[in-house]
Amino acid sequence: SFGKPKIDRSVEFHNDPKRNHILFKEIEEEENIPFVATDRSLINLPALGKSLSFEQVGITIDGRRVLSFEHDKFRNHSPVVHHSERVIIVEAKSVSCYLRQIKTMGEDIKDYNGIYAYSNAITEKRSEVFEYPKFEYSQTNNFNNCEV
Repeated sequence: SFGKPKIDRSVEFHNDPKRNHILFKEIEEEENIPFVATDRSLINLPALGKSLSFEQVGITIDGRRVLSFEHDKFRNHSPVVHHSERVIIVEAKSVSCYLRQIKTMGEDIKDYNGIYAYSNAITEKRSEVFEYPKFEYSQTNNFNNCEV
């Protein structure tokens, strides 16, 4: 994807954080990319959690996207995720409504020409920077705030 280096060098950013701006420049030059993407596609829904994999399965008559996603079975979620295979949501506003809104904030909507083709996302491999050392304690698997 655009802005994503071929080699994951994210762990290098921890070595000397004061040098990160130089490391960004090095990666951009080595990979011949205009920027290094530091974010990921994400749907974050209250009570449902976060999902990095989703697909557009429809569009409403007023232009809102209908998205489908599964809960990440590898994360420690509420037990409710074990009772549903896929979650379907309808976005609160259409893409064109969103573009009109950000235009009033001063954005140049020509920069968003590709937004209409943005219809799915697949979870990327987790970067090594997020691999934490093992702890000497364990977390409980009991939930006391949820009944299913």
